Amino acid sequence: MNGGASVAFGSIRATLLLWFLLITLGSVAAVAVVASVLTQRNLERSILEHLAALAETRAVQIEELVDARVAAVSALARDPSLVQAFESLEAGSGADAGREAFLGTLAEGLGLRSLLLVSTRGRVLDAFGGESNGLDEADLSAAPWAGGPLASAVDRAGTLLQADLSALQPLSGRRRPALFVAGPVLDGPRVAGVLVAQIDEAPIDALIGDVSGLGETGQTVAVHDDGTSLVVAAPLRGDSDAAGTRRLTRDVEPYRRAIAGEGRVGYGIGPSGREVIGAWFHLPALRWSVSVEQDAAEAFAPARRQAWTILGIAAVLAIPAGLAALIVASTLGRPIRSVSQGLARAAAGDLRDAPQPSGRGELRQLLESLARMMRDLGGMLGGVRRTSRDIATTASEVRETAGRQHTVVQDLGSSAAEIAAAVEEMSATGTQLATTADGVGSLAEATATRAERGRRGLDRMRESIGGLDRTSEGVCGHLAEIRERADGVGAVVVTITRVANRTNLLSINAAIEAEKAGAHGRGFGVVATEINRLADQTAAAALEVEAIVDGMQQSVSAGAEAMDGLAGVVRSSVETASEVAADLAAILAAIADLRDRFTELRDGVDAQSQGALQVRDAMRQLRDSSRLAGEVVERLQSSAVRLDEASRGLEGAVDRFQLEDASG
Repeated sequence: MNGGASVAFGSIRATLLLWFLLITLGSVAAVAVVASVLTQRNLERSILEHLAALAETRAVQIEELVDARVAAVSALARDPSLVQAFESLEAGSGADAGREAFLGTLAEGLGLRSLLLVSTRGRVLDAFGGESNGLDEADLSAAPWAGGPLASAVDRAGTLLQADLSALQPLSGRRRPALFVAGPVLDGPRVAGVLVAQIDEAPIDALIGDVSGLGETGQTVAVHDDGTSLVVAAPLRGDSDAAGTRRLTRDVEPYRRAIAGEGRVGYGIGPSGREVIGAWFHLPALRWSVSVEQDAAEAFAPARRQAWTILGIAAVLAIPAGLAALIVASTLGRPIRSVSQGLARAAAGDLRDAPQPSGRGELRQLLESLARMMRDLGGMLGGVRRTSRDIATTASEVRETAGRQHTVVQDLGSSAAEIAAAVEEMSATGTQLATTADGVGSLAEATATRAERGRRGLDRMRESIGGLDRTSEGVCGHLAEIRERADGVGAVVVTITRVANRTNLLSINAAIEAEKAGAHGRGFGVVATEINRLADQTAAAALEVEAIVDGMQQSVSAGAEAMDGLAGVVRSSVETASEVAADLAAILAAIADLRDRFTELRDGVDAQSQGALQVRDAMRQLRDSSRLAGEVVERLQSSAVRLDEASRGLEGAVDRFQLEDASG
């Protein structure tokens, strides 16, 4: 686009020019359309009112004319000479030429074309004053007249005793039907006959043929119904022979409704077959439809001429409007072209050269705003470029960190699974340990019971050994006595000495066994058994003492010495038994403390099992959380990849712009 006066298609100047013309011409066209519509409506209303007034005037004039003819016939029928004429004609006398001439002249002056004298039986007795049209000596009660409009009018006049107007009656030798008025001729109360007068259509045709104020196509149309179709009753404009010959076939509803007594105004199809605007009125006397019509094209020609005039004025105004629009468009086009070129460079990515402001007012502000926008946009895009590079770096770091985090999460999940398995094994081991602790506690309880029984046995044994000590002392005394009194008891004493020696050995062995038994004390049973056995041997020895009393004395001395040794051994056994009892008491205390500790151990193992179950559940949750964390890290990696791609796309999009600070 150059700076000349030419207008390139699609340019801002062409657009402004086009819109200016559209607005201007559109406004003129809208005004023209509105004016045309209003004009047509007003014209239509005016035309309808005018046509309705004309139609009403025509109907009143025709009605008055027909009424005058009916009144004239009524007046003629009262002439006394007519009674004489009917009487002479009925008697067969000839017609009175003078009377006929007088009545003919009178009828012509009243607008009547011919006169007929009809008898009460319907026979035409005389016809004068004009053309007969085949009615001379016609019999109206016979064919072809019977039942026709004329015969009906005659019957009504004779019956009603008043003048009556007939419908259009076709006549031989005549192209258009005729109108007749029938008036009764009375001879006192008697009907002498009926006077029938044919109405001269010329005055009616003159009224109907008056086209003043109807332009070139307007006319008054009279239509009657002949029983088979609608027939034009009077000459038409441009068709003088239409009366009685032109039958209407298209859009006859307005005419038919008017004949039925329903007048209207509006549009229809006229006898010529063209669309007309008109007013249709009912003519009661003749039972006709009288309408004043005008071709719609002619009626609305002024409205069309006005519309074309307005369009011509609009076309004439379009030239200066176009020149004014071209000047305005050129004035606005240069700054807007600068804006367009600046925007085009910005769209192409060149933000280095902002347009220089020119002109005044809003356009200068627009150029200044555009320059400021391009500078700000360049600065912003530079910042976006730096930000996109930072985002790309950050995305790479996030992707790497997410990779390491994913590995850590996987290791954490594996460790959690292993810990959960180990904790499950620990829980099972704790359960077994609790069971074992329960068993050991039960065993310690049984051992304590047995140790208590051993302690009580040692107490009894210590008491027995004490008694034995006392007995040994007594025996020593008795042995001294025996030494003195029974020298023959020596052999028995020797046996007792052996028994004492063995008992001494057994006591020693019992002490050794007790020492070995420790907490169990099972060796005391063996000692008790041996002591029992020695008791039996002692009993046997007593029997032997009785047998060897003789050798007893020799042994008394040795027995006394042995008893002294036995007493020492017994005392030593008592001390040993006391020590063993003290050890058993310590063992019992230790067993009781051990039982309490095993109870605590069992409670601790139970608590450890519960803790292990909780740790197992926590490890499972940790494992599930690790799996979820792994999925999150994977999504984070995907997001980092997309962020990296987006940053590269953003950087590529920014790189297409040429900025003043390219290094930015």
